[in-house]
Amino acid sequence: MEHLKPLVVKVIEKTIESEGYNHTRVGEWESKIIEESMKQLVEFSSSYKYICKILFFILFFYVL
Repeated sequence: MEHLKPLVVKVIEKTIESEGYNHTRVGEWESKIIEESMKQLVEFSSSYKYICKILFFILFFYVL
């Protein structure tokens, strides 16, 4: 799973970029991050598409 972390971190950084925290946009960011992460993971390997949401939550709470 460690090899997937940079992939998801890149998606998170691209989605949020330099924006400051904005509570009203969290849901939008979450949806975009999950959707883009799933796309990247499916391209990487179809067996990872089912763990994307779990991976997102783990990375979201430990990286940000």
